[in-house]
Amino acid sequence: MAKSCTFLHNCDVHETSSPGSSSYKTFLAERKDWKVTVGYLVGASIKDGLMQVGTTVNLSFGIRGSVTERVSGTAICTKCQISGTVGNLANGSFEFVGSGELS
Repeated sequence: MAKSCTFLHNCDVHETSSPGSSSYKTFLAERKDWKVTVGYLVGASIKDGLMQVGTTVNLSFGIRGSVTERVSGTAICTKCQISGTVGNLANGSFEFVGSGELS
């Protein structure tokens, strides 16, 4: 039900040395994290959005109409941003940081 959505999935890497590759760096994959930014149109209550910061929610993402192409996880709302200009609709965004793995 979001106006826009950006999903970011990261993996930390640790540089290692490799006797077979002295001219190039080699890396090992380490811990992963994920973050979601969701854009929305601000309704009648600004307070409702602002009060979401600090709450833990369950998020689910997928391809519309597909049961198998979905991921979900628990995330914490870390930011609510609202912007508006005279004569235009107010827009907002929420930023969620994943807490744990995706399933």
